[in-house]
Amino acid sequence: MQLFRLIRCEFIKHFSWKKTIIILLVLLLSCFGLMKIESFFGSNRSYTSPIYMEEFDDTYQKANKALEEETNFVNVGVAEVFSRLEKPYQDTIQLLGDGSTESCWQHDALSSLSSALTRLVILEQVKAYQNDPSFLEEVSSLPSENAHYELYYGTVASYTNRLKEAVSLSPTEFSRDFTYYHEYVDLVTKALEENAYYLYIEAIYQTNLYYAAVFDTEINENTLAIYQMIIDEKIMDDSNYRVVNAHQYLEEINREIEAPTLEEYHQSSNHASYENVKTYYRKLNEDFDAKKQILHYAIQHDLKHDLYYPSDYEPLYSYQTAKNFMNQGLHLIVVVIFIVAITHAGITSREHDSGTVKLLLSKPVKRSKILLSKFLYLIIETFILWLIASLILFILVGISYGFGELFTPKLLLIGGEVREIPYFLWYLGNMIVGMIPAVFFLSLILFLSSITLSTALTASVTSILTLFSIMIWMLISNFGLTFLKIFCYTPVPYLDYWMVAYHSEYYLESCMLTGLYEPFGVIISLVLSLIIYFLIVFIYTKRDIKN
Repeated sequence: MQLFRLIRCEFIKHFSWKKTIIILLVLLLSCFGLMKIESFFGSNRSYTSPIYMEEFDDTYQKANKALEEETNFVNVGVAEVFSRLEKPYQDTIQLLGDGSTESCWQHDALSSLSSALTRLVILEQVKAYQNDPSFLEEVSSLPSENAHYELYYGTVASYTNRLKEAVSLSPTEFSRDFTYYHEYVDLVTKALEENAYYLYIEAIYQTNLYYAAVFDTEINENTLAIYQMIIDEKIMDDSNYRVVNAHQYLEEINREIEAPTLEEYHQSSNHASYENVKTYYRKLNEDFDAKKQILHYAIQHDLKHDLYYPSDYEPLYSYQTAKNFMNQGLHLIVVVIFIVAITHAGITSREHDSGTVKLLLSKPVKRSKILLSKFLYLIIETFILWLIASLILFILVGISYGFGELFTPKLLLIGGEVREIPYFLWYLGNMIVGMIPAVFFLSLILFLSSITLSTALTASVTSILTLFSIMIWMLISNFGLTFLKIFCYTPVPYLDYWMVAYHSEYYLESCMLTGLYEPFGVIISLVLSLIIYFLIVFIYTKRDIKN
């Protein structure tokens, strides 16, 4: 009971409405800033590129100029390709309104359409002149070179060689190709005109069947099943989360990065040991496999996910959910510790400055119990502030992106199986684990305040280390400051637990230099926190109280 009374006294002693309001404002601004950062980087995950009719017009003029200079089958065909591409380009730009899009499929569709039209026009030429001996003679006399015209998003190229190839096709092959390319061009053109994503996927589906027949290869059943789902449900927009899940899954099933061989390692400038490099690639592939299983589960159960994709590995398609924004709350421990470092740097030293330490020690209370009460008070207040910050973020995210998604389950790979975990249970669990490195910083605040009795020194050292903690992984990873890797053997870089929990690319690449992964940060934080606390008790109980 005495300990509880001491902790209660610490709360009363340090509480003021003015300080509370300032802290809440700082937390509110921090939450708002985190949302803006996630919104900025999250939006950059989408593919964005403008489409301009002027670019096409410029290329079209070049094709006309080439046609004027020399009229032959190649130039006539190239001019026809550009002529037939003009309407899909105009339709697409009209649909997009401002000439740009965050959607990817229209760009791919225009590119594939230009290639398919090239092939189709060639086949139509061959069909029209196949009984004309002069045509065959002229084609055979054409030099083996490419007629190459750059289109803004696609290329009309290799016309001469493709024309020669088409002439040599057997009747069966010619009929098969002619039918396929006609259907493909019609489907893609219609998809662009109607802005219907599922029609483009239907064209891709037919392409898979075509290539499987031509090259006698097996068809990936997962791929076809996903395409069939998009077609059956007539999904119009590729930003639909079901489409994104599908594309991410298709990318993950083929994603595996092999570690360099020993010879390749020696030829590189990697500063990590070869064993650490192999561990790094193993960790990456484990992450890829976990994402693949989670995505497959999300597709089967029609769920959204909040997977994190490092910038070096993220797929072309992506989306953000309310949980992606709420996850940023794990960063808030850095802000909270910084606030605590500034406001509680004098947790012991001010007792000496004001002389209240004499009154405190005149009571029948051991110094060790006083120190323990202060330490527990710092831990409890830090956790409460983090909870309050998370609540503020929850309200902001819910208002901006909807509360519903925040009550959907978190998908986790546990024991080789994907499980649905209550999101807030997962979040709270990460907060508890993330508090372990935070406790180290709190023990450091108490240590400096009790041993040096300098409020300024305590505030400056702990606040600098707190802010520096979020930069260490990035400085090592991005700028190659390998001398900083010594900090990875301390609890300092583990304060921002989000970087560790979500396997940030900065964290993983820095771990390659040290070979240290998640458990180490938690263990070293816990061990050093206990050592520092007992060191405080030993030194402080031995010192004379002069004030």
